[in-house]
Amino acid sequence: MTISKNQPQLRLGPSPQVEKIIWVTMISTIFIYGFLLFSQPGMNKEIGNFELDSMGMNLAVMAVVMAVLSFVVPKFLKRNMVSKPGGQSPRQAQFVAGVVSWALSESVAIYGFIIANSSKNFGLFVPFAAGALALLFVHRPKQG
Repeated sequence: MTISKNQPQLRLGPSPQVEKIIWVTMISTIFIYGFLLFSQPGMNKEIGNFELDSMGMNLAVMAVVMAVLSFVVPKFLKRNMVSKPGGQSPRQAQFVAGVVSWALSESVAIYGFIIANSSKNFGLFVPFAAGALALLFVHRPKQG
């Protein structure tokens, strides 16, 4: 079977540029969260007081769980998406796993946003934002 020039070609996944756009967007949202918190009236802007109430502690534990899952779930997805009969191509599975790892990584900052917003303490957001940025850097799009 020959493929004519008029027939659309099968795409095996999004281009690397699309992956980078999504990744950079995820990073930028963390800075937007920080700006929203910092500009909120009545927000304590001192960094250094990291005392958490019981809800804050529960959310912090969930943030750690999400950070761990950002490594575990993508590997599980890639393996299962490719191994099934009629499954996805390795490139498609890599893309899906990447987006899932970025979403789980960004959720760490979201938990920090909730904690900081409910306690009116911007300093509580900073370690969560730093952790999310570090995770997104570790899970950055790979070339090829």
